[in-house]
Amino acid sequence: MALKRVMVAVALAAVIVWCGGAGGDVRACGPDIYQLILVNPVSPSDAAKYSHGELGVVQPTFARRYLVQAYRRFVGAARPGLDAIPLIGTSPELSVRLDAGTAPPVEDTAVTRWFKATKTVPGFTGLRDQGGFTTERGTKDMSRFKNCSDDAFATAEETLRVRIRQFGATTPAVKSWLTAQTAVFDNCGGSADTPAVLPAPAESSLDPIFKADRAYQVAAAHFYATHYEQAETLFRAIGDDRSSPWQPFGRFLAARAMIRRATVNTSDKTAANALLARADDELAAILADASLAPVHVSARGLRNFVAVNVHPIDRLHAAAHELSSAATPSPQDYIDYSVLMDRLVNEDTRYAYDAVKNRDALMHDDDLTDWILAMQGAGDAGEARAIARWKTTGAIPWLVAAMWRIGTNDPATSEVLSAAAALSPDSPAFPTVAFLRVRLLMARNDRADARAVLNTLPDTPGAGFPAEAVNLLRAQRVSLATTLDEWLRAAPRLPVASGWMWSAASGDPVGGAYSQPTFDVDAAMALTEQFSLARLADIAHSALLPARLRLKVANEAWTRAVELRDDQTGLAAAAMLKTLAPQVSPDLDRYITATSADTRHAAGILMLLRWSGLRNYVPVTEEVTAYRASEPRGPMALDAVGANWWCGADPPYREAGPYDWSKEHPLGLPWGALPMRPSTPATPDFVSADERVRAAQEFQRLTSLGSAPTYLATEAANWADTRPKDPDVAEALARAVKATHFGCGDPQTGKASERAFALLHKLYPNTSWAKATPYWYEGR
Repeated sequence: MALKRVMVAVALAAVIVWCGGAGGDVRACGPDIYQLILVNPVSPSDAAKYSHGELGVVQPTFARRYLVQAYRRFVGAARPGLDAIPLIGTSPELSVRLDAGTAPPVEDTAVTRWFKATKTVPGFTGLRDQGGFTTERGTKDMSRFKNCSDDAFATAEETLRVRIRQFGATTPAVKSWLTAQTAVFDNCGGSADTPAVLPAPAESSLDPIFKADRAYQVAAAHFYATHYEQAETLFRAIGDDRSSPWQPFGRFLAARAMIRRATVNTSDKTAANALLARADDELAAILADASLAPVHVSARGLRNFVAVNVHPIDRLHAAAHELSSAATPSPQDYIDYSVLMDRLVNEDTRYAYDAVKNRDALMHDDDLTDWILAMQGAGDAGEARAIARWKTTGAIPWLVAAMWRIGTNDPATSEVLSAAAALSPDSPAFPTVAFLRVRLLMARNDRADARAVLNTLPDTPGAGFPAEAVNLLRAQRVSLATTLDEWLRAAPRLPVASGWMWSAASGDPVGGAYSQPTFDVDAAMALTEQFSLARLADIAHSALLPARLRLKVANEAWTRAVELRDDQTGLAAAAMLKTLAPQVSPDLDRYITATSADTRHAAGILMLLRWSGLRNYVPVTEEVTAYRASEPRGPMALDAVGANWWCGADPPYREAGPYDWSKEHPLGLPWGALPMRPSTPATPDFVSADERVRAAQEFQRLTSLGSAPTYLATEAANWADTRPKDPDVAEALARAVKATHFGCGDPQTGKASERAFALLHKLYPNTSWAKATPYWYEGR
């Protein structure tokens, strides 16, 4: 039926099933492998608060819709208290809801309401089952589009209620109308080759209003069946029929049929543009006709859609103007601007500034687009543009851009820092500029000045500084720490979201709350590579770290002590590990009470084999399931390489830490690509030269021992060689062989597995452990 506004929604979804692990903590195989996100470079962690003005630190890698929101705040165009993005997508014919709003329940949609309304006509025999009904139709290129809009169902429902009030629900005329409308919607789904379902001609006995309805229904059926030429002709005839209640919509829908014809199943771009131009002329004539006022809003929307395709730069500038100045921009301005920036610039938010085609035309008299290009476009030219525009305008958006882009050797650096220092704390850009001010001072090695600024900024989430911004500031505090206590206070971070490993989208919300702290890559890498074993044991005892993070360090320190055969540190770490993880007490007691170094080492090896969650490092990323679970994990994960113990340290490990199985940032970016993180964090200032040497030597010794399966199988075999009568050797050998199957191997794993297997079956052939171990493994 008639559309009061034209807006067709398209839902896009992708499900990827993958088996594996990252950060050593994956337990399952499937599409639910979510990593904690501490700083999201793609979108603000809380889009709703961001839309209310809590911008936090605005990053150039944000999706452009969020940069638009930030720009509006910076220039004072946003509505007080709220500047939500209603719709983002591809213009009136194809638009996608991406904001954090709540979707209507499944049982209360335009489609379900229509099906419910059809049941109000007693005796109607053409009722359809909603199951399997779809509003999407296929095209010749095997894609799909939203064919029947929610407005179509809403208008049909409203018309049915009006006709029932006029003529009665039980009348043949209403039943005939409903039969025809059911046929119309039968064309919503299917493929490009699905035959049309057309309503039967109107009975001669029907009231004229039903005959007018039928003419409209037949035209709509052709439209949804993708017979756009026939639909255009029929809608135009309706527009010429002043006796029809649908007359005001006829010419508009004829233009819409031309637009659909130009955009669906069309490969001839020249012919498509000609159709769009004809449609635009028709829409302009409609807007000039005061009698067609009911469709003027929709006509303007369709004209914008045509402009997106025919005059994209002009439409980009028009949308940018509204977004830059209007108190309440239309949803379509957000939609069109985002689509056109993707199309004209780059779908990614990281691209070469010099590679942008028609850059001068895009920037011309368009400060918003100029700003976004300078924020995102990599290269010297983008940096120069940001600094030049800031010098020319002195405007807040350009100060932010200049601070993101400027290098330490630029002559304007001191001037930019002075402007940053003068910015009022009330400015919506203050958190961003404050963070960037510290960042720039650090880059200039003005560490004392950087610390002084950082000391004036909050260390807990609050107004203007959400958790994500505090995480960024804590990363700076870690880098600037002058004592271990300062470092320990800054190391914990609160997750702000979670997402599938290589996706920027928010995923499993961990029950909606992220109350437990975790480590980010800077702290994890320092704890893994830059602190000595003795220092790790001290850290595990420090009350400055939350208990769950002390447990991670105690886990690492004790495991390393076993590997390095450092009994003194191992006993100190064991005492803390026992306190923090009482479930391991029986095995730890055996380690603690051992009467010799050899029996203590054997007790340590057996405990490592029994508890696959023990590891000699702190993971650089944490997976959601591990975040929820108590540590260390006992049962071996059987379905994910990297979930058990530790992997070896491959040479090119430093981008994501030595033990991250995937070598990937959870958002699919290398750590060094994020503007706020170096690839390899610098060793903290308070670590002495002697400790640096000791830490490096210990780390080298650990890496030389290989991956956990190789190390454990080797140590179990050595135990069997030296003390074959120990009652637990058979268990150790069997568990070690199993570890070579389900652990993260290296080139030596197969040899170590074969040796352990041979000793098990040679020395202990009749044990249950040998019988349960029929194979050895090459390793993964």
